[in-house]
Amino acid sequence: MIKFNKTWKSAILLLVFLLSFTALILAADKEVHITILGTTDVHGNIMNYDYYGVHTYSQGFAMVNTMVKRIKSENPNTILIDAGDLIQGTPLTYYYGKKMKPDKNYPMTKIMNLMGYSAGAVGNHEFNYGQDTLHKIIDTADFPVLSANIIKESDSSLEFTPYTIIDVKGVKVAILGLTTQATTASEIEGLRILNPLDVAKEYVKKLKEEEKVDLVFISAHFGLDPEEREGNYARPIAQEVPGVDGILTGHDHAFVDIEEMGPGGYTVPILMPYKWGRALARYDFYLKRDNAKWVIDRDKTEHQVYDLRKMELEPDQEILLAGQSYHQETLEYTGTVIGTATADFKKGYQDEIKGISQGKLQDTPLVNLVNAVQMKYAEADISLAAEFAATANIKKGDITINDLSSIYIYENYLYGIKITGSELKKLLEFEARYYRQVKDGDATIAFNDSIPGYNYDMFKGITFDIDLSKPAPESAADLEDGKQFRIYNLKKDGKLVKDNDKFILALNDYRFQSWGKKMHGGFLYAMGIKSKEEAMKRVVFSSQEKYGDEGQVRNLMISYVKGKGTISPLVDDNWHLTGFDFSDLVGRDEMVQLINEGIISVPTKGRFGVNYQAINLYEKPEKEEISLISEKTNIPVKLLEKFQTKGELYKNVVILRDNYKKVSILSINDFHGALAQGGSNIGSSRLAGAIKSEKVKNPDGTIIVSAGDNYQGSAMSNLLYGEPVSAAFREMGIEASAVGNHEFDWGDDRINRWGEEGGFPFVAANIYDKRTGEPVSWAKPYVFIERKGAVIAFIGIATPETAYKTLKANVENYEFRDPVETLKTWVPILQMAGSDAMVALTHCGAFQDKDGSITGEAVDLTYVKGVDAVISAHTHQKVSGYVNGKPLVQAYKYGRTLGKLEFIFDQNDRLISAKPSIDNLYKRQDELKDDPETLRIYNKYNNEMKPVLERVIGKTTVNLRHDRYEGPSLLGEWATEVMKEKASVQIAMTNGGGLRTSIPAGEITVGKMYEVMPFDNTLFTMKLSGADIRANIEHGILNEDIGWIQVSGVKVVYNPDEETGNRIISITLEDGTPLEMDKYYTVVTNDFMATGGDDYKFENARKAVNTFIPLRETLIEAVEKSGTLSPVKKNWIIELKKITLLTHLKIAG
Repeated sequence: MIKFNKTWKSAILLLVFLLSFTALILAADKEVHITILGTTDVHGNIMNYDYYGVHTYSQGFAMVNTMVKRIKSENPNTILIDAGDLIQGTPLTYYYGKKMKPDKNYPMTKIMNLMGYSAGAVGNHEFNYGQDTLHKIIDTADFPVLSANIIKESDSSLEFTPYTIIDVKGVKVAILGLTTQATTASEIEGLRILNPLDVAKEYVKKLKEEEKVDLVFISAHFGLDPEEREGNYARPIAQEVPGVDGILTGHDHAFVDIEEMGPGGYTVPILMPYKWGRALARYDFYLKRDNAKWVIDRDKTEHQVYDLRKMELEPDQEILLAGQSYHQETLEYTGTVIGTATADFKKGYQDEIKGISQGKLQDTPLVNLVNAVQMKYAEADISLAAEFAATANIKKGDITINDLSSIYIYENYLYGIKITGSELKKLLEFEARYYRQVKDGDATIAFNDSIPGYNYDMFKGITFDIDLSKPAPESAADLEDGKQFRIYNLKKDGKLVKDNDKFILALNDYRFQSWGKKMHGGFLYAMGIKSKEEAMKRVVFSSQEKYGDEGQVRNLMISYVKGKGTISPLVDDNWHLTGFDFSDLVGRDEMVQLINEGIISVPTKGRFGVNYQAINLYEKPEKEEISLISEKTNIPVKLLEKFQTKGELYKNVVILRDNYKKVSILSINDFHGALAQGGSNIGSSRLAGAIKSEKVKNPDGTIIVSAGDNYQGSAMSNLLYGEPVSAAFREMGIEASAVGNHEFDWGDDRINRWGEEGGFPFVAANIYDKRTGEPVSWAKPYVFIERKGAVIAFIGIATPETAYKTLKANVENYEFRDPVETLKTWVPILQMAGSDAMVALTHCGAFQDKDGSITGEAVDLTYVKGVDAVISAHTHQKVSGYVNGKPLVQAYKYGRTLGKLEFIFDQNDRLISAKPSIDNLYKRQDELKDDPETLRIYNKYNNEMKPVLERVIGKTTVNLRHDRYEGPSLLGEWATEVMKEKASVQIAMTNGGGLRTSIPAGEITVGKMYEVMPFDNTLFTMKLSGADIRANIEHGILNEDIGWIQVSGVKVVYNPDEETGNRIISITLEDGTPLEMDKYYTVVTNDFMATGGDDYKFENARKAVNTFIPLRETLIEAVEKSGTLSPVKKNWIIELKKITLLTHLKIAG
């Protein structure tokens, strides 16, 4: 048996540590972080411009590239791809795809080349301008355009490149392209589109087994589920195909960000970034070397879809410049005047109810115009056309090409086909499935959400009624025997249509190519025309054959208007919805009013936001709806719950809503000078923007307060002693602030000045001056704030912990009295003085667990009679809930969240209800906007401080991590080592809360050192007994209130399972000598700890001296002297179980 002595044990311990440390470094080098960014359905949008709305908009490659550049700067290992439908959709792509013909300077690919796209998928609309045009465009791309499931019918060979493999830092990333089968048949003549699921199985296996790729990513131009839409396969692929790591989807023009469990036992992210360059999908994969191959760390995989419309982005100037000539030429083309309108085509046909298009409920001039054009050119008896763009219009005056482009947005051609009266009836019944059946009590018309709006047509040339009281056929099969469902009074030229009547029907090529059950809506199939051959026999007119490219419906409309010169808005009023009467329904007029005011809304569903369910006024209101109405009208929930039907509810909401008023109290706390944006800190300008946005919602009823610890914490605020914070607070409109413990960090003489500069009073009812026995003069005990006639009293309360959680010398003249007793004194006084509500504005702490339970010193305040709500702070927590039936809220820290208290008062200013909530601003930074004036204030001070704050003093090769609640840190060890050397002592210790943030690897600036050490602490030397050293370190181990102590020069082994105060197992000096309890040692700490801060005890110290050497300057000096920091963790404080194996190591021999 061989036993290692103490020296050998130490050597082995050191060796194991070094090997572990080396392994960690090597492991870090082996990890590769790959970001994949994706767009889809950009549809020709290069510029941040809506050609149909004729205005700038947050869309297009110009906006996308701003975000792409930002992300690429964060991670150079970024791949940019697209999921198809690029070259059709705007006048720009039509102009350059049809009028000009594509060349090497084709706009879409030129811009994508500039942006650095690595791959794109083929979408169905890529074929709109013909296969020859598509291949010419592909030839201009510097990246592969992919589709693995499109083959030539002649020899089954691939039409496009199926996949591409990209090497990223040695990682092989495969991008596989797939295309929807829902592609217009005439446009893919000679080609066949295979089942994407089958093809994905084949190619993913090949990529993994033959190409040996490390990451398989699919760029697919189709949506999630085949049952939702023909050709959608993303979900089945994720669920059934082994080896898929991520899927970018498109085609459905929706926001999708989901995960599906795959056959490999891990989830596969599926994202769809909406349309038109209005969103960007992001996937982050982390791969590590496992022996000879790369393995994805699934736990670290992240994904999100950025909604660029909600982000404060400026368009990328490089893209704007590159696209300007194309854009300008397009505007000149679309701005061409082709005729005159005698009146506004929308006048008198606006939506009666917001969210329900009037164009789906009656004949309108715009659709009537489309049908008139189609009937003329096809020489048809009947025409059908859909309302493609509900917001389109032709205004009185000049008519431009753009006007007609906004009405007819697709590149369809026109057909005229022969049909019978029987087939017409089937078609109309099939179309009428679009409407839900109307039931008793229904007050709105609802649509079938399984049928897209572009697949419902309005007719010209016949008259008929649709009886919505009748059920609709479920499918085309129900129509085969000619059964009547909803269509009544079908007439042509005043005569009832007979089954054997013969007509010419005008319809676009998308409708024409619907002879399959699931092809393009299945319209011809429903009529009984179930094959291409049968459909072609019916053709009597083809605009493409007769006119070529000019035969597109939009071009026929242009020719029609040019020929007429002047047109007027006309309707035939030839079809009607019947079978219901809304006029006698109680509450319907009020319902319409409330919907149009945004108080309630029509139920919507699916990717198109379809109004899928009627509002029934006989139904009982749901709790969720009542809650939303209460929130928007201020009517108490209890009162709204009395109404038993929706009709009664809506009628009374309009009557009652003026009887109640809402006062919104917005709060921040522990701002700590967080003026700059960065990481989770949103910065003062965005915080001000969020506050002002909230104030707009309730301009006469919003109050903004702070719960203290406003100033100390950032370099800018510290160097200027809070001046920029006060300036920002004034702009935000802060009306009162509690006094936080850190308000005393620079003494008490600044507090009054801060209030004056910020335009608000500090309130503190429980801080008394020991010298006078009176409340302090620099703060008010309370403040009254009146809104909408209601008077709210804010009573200020400071935490009694201030006595030991700030420098003792700064608060030695003050007494921090019991908060509960203070409130009991002041509440009745303020009630008698006319307060309608009472808020304790405090710097007292609180915590909330995952179950919603709230604890902490602030909780006690809710039990004081007369207190209506408590605003908490100090503990840097997110808290929102009720204690003792009263709301309590704390808004985290650094301005990252907004606390909200919503008070509802009645007409007599009686408080009816109080509701707490938190707005996590930092989680929605993409949506926040800078307040211009607050940003100006920040920039002013930032420009002044830049030379100081941005001065580089050195660098670190390693991350100096620190979190006072996680344990002893590398930063803590380095800082205490610097303190020990500066003071030439044996032992150094500092409180974990004195170091406020980590230092990342890289350059170190003065500003960063102010963030790390925001306090103006000084070095305090002394001689301290071993017993007191041990007691103080014990106090700083696993202390959930103040965090961990940081030390150097003394080796401490502790057992976390022991009771507080008895956790230290052994304690030795650096050379291994045991610390003797009655012997004195030279020690350095900071003045905060030395004078009792965080309840550390140094009163028994000998020769205690405040050196007045600034601790922050000492750390800065150490960085400058070293130049480069590369500290290695020494584990001065270590848990017993982490060394048990080594200290008990025995080798049998």
